[in-house]
Amino acid sequence: MSGYFLGPMPIETFLEKFAPAPAATTPELVSPEQVFSSMKEVTRETRERSGTDSNAGVPTKEAGVTQNTTATQAPGTADSSRSKGKEAPMYNSFISCIEASDLCSALRFVDTSSKGKEDKADEWNLRPDVSVYSTDAPGPPDRTSWQHMEMCIEMKDQVHEDPFSDPPRRTPSNIATTATAATAASEPDVDTTGTAIKTDVPPADARIAANDSCAGTSIKDQVHEDPFPDPERCIVSATAPSAPEPDAKTTGAAIETDASRADGQILANDSSAGTSETGQNATPSSSARFSAEALRRSEAHKRNSRSASPYAFERDTDSGTRTRAQISDYARLMWHYQHRTFFFQVLIMKDFARLLRYDRAGVIVSEAFRYQKTPYLAQFFRAFSALDASRRGKDTTVTLASKEEAESAKIVFANSNSDAADENLSIFKVLVNDDRCDKAFFVAKPAFRYPSAIGRGTRCYVAADLETGNCVFLKDSWRYDVDGMSQEGAIYKVLNDEGVSNIAQVLCHGDVRDQATVTADYVNASWALETRTLSKHKHYRIVLDAVGRTLDKASSSRVIVKAIRDILVAHKEAYEKVDILHRDLSFYNIVLIGDGDDEHGILIDWDLSRSLPSLDTEDARVRGRTGTWQFISHALLQHPTKKHAIEDDLESSFWILLWALLHYVPSNLQTIELVDVMDRVFDECFWNSRFGYYKGGTAKQLVFTNGFGGTTDYYLSFSHAPPLDQLIASLRALFKHWVHYSSELQSSEDYQGPGDYPNFTRPSITPSNVPKSDDVIKLFDDALASPGWPARDVVQELIGKIPRHAPHSNSKLKRSSDFEGDSTAKSQRRSAAAEAGSSLRRQVLEE
Repeated sequence: MSGYFLGPMPIETFLEKFAPAPAATTPELVSPEQVFSSMKEVTRETRERSGTDSNAGVPTKEAGVTQNTTATQAPGTADSSRSKGKEAPMYNSFISCIEASDLCSALRFVDTSSKGKEDKADEWNLRPDVSVYSTDAPGPPDRTSWQHMEMCIEMKDQVHEDPFSDPPRRTPSNIATTATAATAASEPDVDTTGTAIKTDVPPADARIAANDSCAGTSIKDQVHEDPFPDPERCIVSATAPSAPEPDAKTTGAAIETDASRADGQILANDSSAGTSETGQNATPSSSARFSAEALRRSEAHKRNSRSASPYAFERDTDSGTRTRAQISDYARLMWHYQHRTFFFQVLIMKDFARLLRYDRAGVIVSEAFRYQKTPYLAQFFRAFSALDASRRGKDTTVTLASKEEAESAKIVFANSNSDAADENLSIFKVLVNDDRCDKAFFVAKPAFRYPSAIGRGTRCYVAADLETGNCVFLKDSWRYDVDGMSQEGAIYKVLNDEGVSNIAQVLCHGDVRDQATVTADYVNASWALETRTLSKHKHYRIVLDAVGRTLDKASSSRVIVKAIRDILVAHKEAYEKVDILHRDLSFYNIVLIGDGDDEHGILIDWDLSRSLPSLDTEDARVRGRTGTWQFISHALLQHPTKKHAIEDDLESSFWILLWALLHYVPSNLQTIELVDVMDRVFDECFWNSRFGYYKGGTAKQLVFTNGFGGTTDYYLSFSHAPPLDQLIASLRALFKHWVHYSSELQSSEDYQGPGDYPNFTRPSITPSNVPKSDDVIKLFDDALASPGWPARDVVQELIGKIPRHAPHSNSKLKRSSDFEGDSTAKSQRRSAAAEAGSSLRRQVLEE
């Protein structure tokens, strides 16, 4: 998720935009500034607590006066008065503060950090420190329930675990000269309006150790843990002059120790979870839920050490990266289990806090503030408690079906021989806003969903249409609201009007009213540091008449081959009749419909397709790869800013075929060899630090030029199905000529890097070695006409749930994920370790 965190938004602005103060109806029992003051004892905020203050040697600001506390603890020893690496005492204290203040009577705060084995939480057993529910939410009162959670709160007992880094704030105090520094130290800071600045940031001096748990340790051992870049935002040290205000877009950029940390994964120098940052043994806190094995599997360990992070807001330390991993996992589960348009998180690091707002475009993060001394956190909870469901982020167009509606829907599912619902699942009513009218459909479990924290968040359902008594296909996603990309339903209409074969018919479609992302609206704000290019998304639903099966449900390898041949026909006709290029041929965009002789494949998921004129006029500097990593052509993986051409899609058909056969059709390769092929060919990925993107495709190119055995050291054979060997060899020979031609063409250009790859001018007459749709389709037809096809040779997953690192990109890519559940294809095997360094669980980094 690296590059999707937008901040630091001033906390006052965050509250004004997303949680405005409600009208006062009852007097406050406790002023907002005092709600969390009693937590000072737990977080060791006060100097009077003991002589071994965890902030020893750190300048602190009380009542506008800069002070310096001194530790009496012996160097190199830990503070024995507090639990090392534990934030557990903070949980109950925090909840007690909420309850004592009667701050938000409509909400229930529950310690769900460690409830034992009976609290399963989810299939990955993830439990946030504190879960927030509505008081009327069903379920056990003290258990983790992602289905009903309103927000989660993650707590850290040390400031250096803050995953973000705030730049200096533009105030008179941090622009002060050396001559006025002494005066500033004895007077309250003042902002541009003359109001006293809140004391909401930790100390500034980068020479001071920031590791709160290691008071007395040497400065050189701890300076890298400083969670905030020097100079600090608005505190002027009495012993050091203020630095000039840095450039807001470059402040705090830390040099990466791992050159491919594009999605916040654990950095390579964190060698052991459960050990403190100084190497002292500690009881694992919640941030140490990611094992050393998970860290070793993280792609962070494959990065070069010379690349600087382009995202200054994201702290490039082990603890910061690990915290981002944790909150990203929680975000993924909120999207996974609920129908939402956005949601909030609260992150507390000792005596500092941040508020986060997630939508499908990214995450808006507030600046850090001292929640025990300022009213902001209390004001947020009070405001959130008063918000209605839609303003809390609930999708109000999805509701529980009535008892009568649920019973009718189950009858429709049963009559259609669908397993879309069972007695233990709730039935939901989903509204589709079509131009003609609003229509309701009824769904239960998704047939497919991408568990990504950011991106389109596609969910596909077999839905019941109670008006017709039929089952239909409902796709719910957050489409890109950008120029050149139309609604998928509008694309289907054009394809259907022109008679394109092997595609579905649209029953209804439309954007969900008043549901769009807002994160991208703030990228040009004065406070916003650099992010990826964030796009606006709109919530969109489309209903198709065809309810099909994925290729892993095919009865034989011949059915798989025929289905790929069928979608190539659809692809060819769309390209030739309508000037539309699909750009996302993949295993999961091919659906089987019909039975017996009528069984054939249809091509779905046209929402990333583009018209040829729009591709011709697209600026190379904003161009990015589109597709699913494992099936993208070798040329696009090697050159991400290359123009997407029809040859790239045709090559994808070869990789779909090979990937499907290796996963579901027995060959001469053993499981360990199949895993190796997946790693070396399909999942090959490395970071190009010069140009700042991920590359791959070298092994794919070698498969064409040197053969499968020459690339992988394995000879591949399907001895029980000779036509398969024939087809693979024929396709490889066809694309071999294309690889040579394209390589020569690319090498002849003066390639300078991202944005400079030219739209090369093709010869007026297409060379014979450039593959055409008819060439590829003919090879499939020849194989289908050959004798020797086995009757039923498709088996269950041959490779299994093998956790590994994941590839990345800078573009609208879909990645296979790891540890897939029953509702998604088991063969997607990508690890959450690549998203933000988390444990090896299912995920997709970006759609």
